[in-house]
Parts: sequence; C-alpha cells; structure tokens
Amino acid sequence: GLELRGGSDANVRVVRSSAFADRIPDCWTAMFGSNHYWFGISRALHCLGLCSIPREQNAFMECLEEIVKAGLAKCDSAMPHWRAREQ
Repeated sequence: GLELRGGSDANVRVVRSSAFADRIPDCWTAMFGSNHYWFGISRALHCLGLCSIPREQNAFMECLEEIVKAGLAKCDSAMPHWRAREQ
C-alpha cells in the first residue's frame, strides 16, 4: 500500500499507493494491539538508516506519521518504536 516517489534527489517521498485501502485489513489493522507487518516497518526503518539513506528513511517516517494523523490506521502504539528505529 505504499510506494516510493522521486529519485536520488532531495524530493524523494513515500506516498500511499492506489492499493492502500485494500491493504488496510492485512497491514494496518491491529490484532491484540499490534500487527506483524509493523515489525517489518521497524526493520525497514532501521535498515534504511544502516544503509545510510536517510532521505528515504525520513520520507518513510513522514508517510507513517501522515497515515496516523489522518486516522487511516490505528497504529499509534507502534509509533514510538518506529521513531526509535528512525534514529
């Protein structure tokens, strides 16, 4: 449900794809307060930092924050973990 836009320049961003709404039940809905896809998001954020590609890492985090702020997913519990992995 997400895609990378832009290139190697400063305009890189991560946006919701046309499949975002279709992916909500699998990827963005919590079961018992979490979702196993959210662990993958944590790992991706961490790996982007390890690979020294902070623009992509920041763009990914900004997209996640927009999703939560817009109320498109109830993943508030994951945000502290994602922010920590962005460091």
